[in-house]
Amino acid sequence: MFSSRPRDIPLGGACLWALPMDASIAARARQLVAGALELLAFPAGQVDDGRLAVSEVATNAFRHARTSPLPGGAAPELWMWARSYPRRELVVTVFDGCRDRVPAPKAGAPLDEGGRGLGMVANVCAS
Repeated sequence: MFSSRPRDIPLGGACLWALPMDASIAARARQLVAGALELLAFPAGQVDDGRLAVSEVATNAFRHARTSPLPGGAAPELWMWARSYPRRELVVTVFDGCRDRVPAPKAGAPLDEGGRGLGMVANVCAS
């Protein structure tokens, strides 16, 4: 069951939202994830981590995937659902129209302006 109602997630539902393919993409993704996590009674620290992680991934979709849209100009999407196997977890994914590149973490230096985002996402989501 796909919807845009986070309250359906614990019942086996999945949320799906279209994201704008402009500079507001990260803000919209943060708003959607924070609202869903708060509705699902996640602790404030996990809401903050979720906002940080989705902001980075949505920004990457905007910066790197906007030049390779799917035929028909498909908008990026934010998906959220719960898994129960092999362990209980909430899955949050940003899909984009880029099929010629796969995101990969880079070993950025501490003072680099770019290249460390996916490593940051892995760190805040590794609990």
